[in-house]
Amino acid sequence: MNKVCCLILISFFSITVFSQSVIIPKGEYYSEDEGTGYYFIVHDNNEFQISIAKGKITTDSISNLSLPEQKGMVFGLSYTQKKASQDSLTITFSKNFKRYNLSKIYIGATNLINEAPKFEKANSANTADYYEPNEISIKVLKTDYLHLLEQSYKPESNVNYIFKIPQNVSEVEITYQPSLTRDIQLNATYDAKKEVVTINEVKRDNPINFYKNFDKYVKEFATPKEIEKNIVWRSEDEIKPISGYDNPYAFKLDSFDSYESAIQTSTTDGKLLLAFYLKEGEKVIDNFSTFKSNYDKKISNLMYSQYKEEFDPYHIYLIKESDKKFIKSLDFKEDQLLVLDDFQSIIYRRKASLTELSKEVMNQHSYAQNDYVNLHLMKRLDDAISASSFDSAKTKAIFKDLASINSYDFFSGHESVTPTSYREKELIKTNSDYYKLQSNLEQVHALFDKLANSHKTDVTVDFEFANIAYKSLTDPYERKLYGNTVEDDYESDLKTIDYLIKFQNDIEDYKAIADEDYSKGYDFYNVAYTISDALNKLAKTANTNALQDIKQSFQKLQTDSNAYLFFLKTYYPQIYLEEYMSYYDATNLHDTNYVVVRLDELYEQTKSKTSWSAFKREIANNANDAAWVVVEKIEDKKMIKEALKWSKTSLNINETNPYYLDTYAQLLYKNGDKRSAIKYQTKAVDIINENTGLYSTSLLSNTTDVLKRMKNGTY
Repeated sequence: MNKVCCLILISFFSITVFSQSVIIPKGEYYSEDEGTGYYFIVHDNNEFQISIAKGKITTDSISNLSLPEQKGMVFGLSYTQKKASQDSLTITFSKNFKRYNLSKIYIGATNLINEAPKFEKANSANTADYYEPNEISIKVLKTDYLHLLEQSYKPESNVNYIFKIPQNVSEVEITYQPSLTRDIQLNATYDAKKEVVTINEVKRDNPINFYKNFDKYVKEFATPKEIEKNIVWRSEDEIKPISGYDNPYAFKLDSFDSYESAIQTSTTDGKLLLAFYLKEGEKVIDNFSTFKSNYDKKISNLMYSQYKEEFDPYHIYLIKESDKKFIKSLDFKEDQLLVLDDFQSIIYRRKASLTELSKEVMNQHSYAQNDYVNLHLMKRLDDAISASSFDSAKTKAIFKDLASINSYDFFSGHESVTPTSYREKELIKTNSDYYKLQSNLEQVHALFDKLANSHKTDVTVDFEFANIAYKSLTDPYERKLYGNTVEDDYESDLKTIDYLIKFQNDIEDYKAIADEDYSKGYDFYNVAYTISDALNKLAKTANTNALQDIKQSFQKLQTDSNAYLFFLKTYYPQIYLEEYMSYYDATNLHDTNYVVVRLDELYEQTKSKTSWSAFKREIANNANDAAWVVVEKIEDKKMIKEALKWSKTSLNINETNPYYLDTYAQLLYKNGDKRSAIKYQTKAVDIINENTGLYSTSLLSNTTDVLKRMKNGTY
């Protein structure tokens, strides 16, 4: 089929294109912004279009479309100050620079152009507070050469820009254009019956449909009874909430006659006590009353329609003169806030004015984390570990709260973790004293293991523990407490996985109900995938016996066969090939005359939730993966002949995929057909060369090397 140029259109206008009084000449114009290339194309009759991509349609049904290779430089540099400086170079960024891009940029300095630099992340080198709006300024060692590197998703795509820095330059300004679109690959299919083109990003399921007759498509939706235009917007007092609630829930803090009464109540209900010790006087009392009133209003608005326990974590009390005999041991000082738990242990202490302290308390419900509650959680965790006996209910409550915490801005304060959290830095900045986790990772693992063991004999599912188990796999508590570099606990993870597998049907039934009613509370999203993903992660560091345990867990797991096949492929290739052979024979995909028909039948039979193009890709990739295992690990001629069938199936689905062609060529060579092998390997190399924007340089290097060795007989 003739190759046809394809344009993905953002917008199309049939109006006269003009700039001031001069008509824009017909032609193609190009620009880049934030790493995306844009085409502005002027046609005859002064019509124009703006597009983001152009490509080539290569077959009747499947297209490989590529976004444009970035033409402009990622980094530019200008000298802003020429002043002799022997020790440092100041780096600034252009005014339109987005601060979040600092995390993608690495900076290095060398005296020789070929010297390997030691790179540092720009956001680490930037000493200014991330949240401050001031100009970014970075100082580096003054050397002859400045290295700027943009981190890419693929290591082979990283590019190092090296700039010569004159001796008399002390400050430079950097311009930065991210190369966001460099590796994006698009795939297109055409439905002739509906006249619809579906474009999808390769390896992602995010299709967009383009309609030949969009008006017809729109008419498939219900049309409104009436459309009113030019409506004058009503004032707020005319608008009533559609929820039916006239007033929010009226929350009110408890009042106490004495500190003794406040602490007794706190001991009984387990809430924290926020005790203020302020200079006495009528004005202070009035200001404190105003603060409590404002706090009541804020919590009322958060609760809105009904009482919600999560917004009511503490009592608030103002220390009186008559309370002083009860608080001598707490070392209270004027203008101070103490946060105490139910054992009167100090969780937090800060000295400041009432204005500052009340602002901090009010803001606790605005932060991503509630500092006081989280600090108390660390104390509860330490207490549970040091307790003389194991309390299953209390331990479960601790890990439930830990599982519900968002990792963002959370900190444990443990000595092994550098305070990188923005919130912890704020506490340090205000000279606050706060509780820090004392227990080490092994102690926390041991406590969680006791909790898992206490549920080992459950005959009915405990959804609270099941949710803890699930979240320990998706967002491990170890990393919240001790940072991202710590390892998970293999034994405990396997126990939680076995629990989730044991009650998988109950959890799936619950999930179906919870999806309809969010008030059910527990979150279980794609349990089978979560379990299989965790098993494959555990397998990376597992010994022979542990691999057997993981294999048994996979066999008990319902669905997600792809993850199990990946596990077998990696650790038990012979079993993997036997499993795939059975599957392949059952599908009848080996009949090359009816591949599309069989795929269509399979798509209907499996009730796949993915798009048709994604389903075809999955089938082809699975066939290629199995064949590639034979290329790498098997010499048996009978198995090689089987693998040739699988590989041929992947090519029947997509004959221009260089990965599939490479696999097929190497199997042909291993089977003795060297001439055909060279033919298909040459085709793979040619396709990569013709589509350099789609494929990595390492793939080209590898396939070219294989072709060379096939030709000279050293394969």
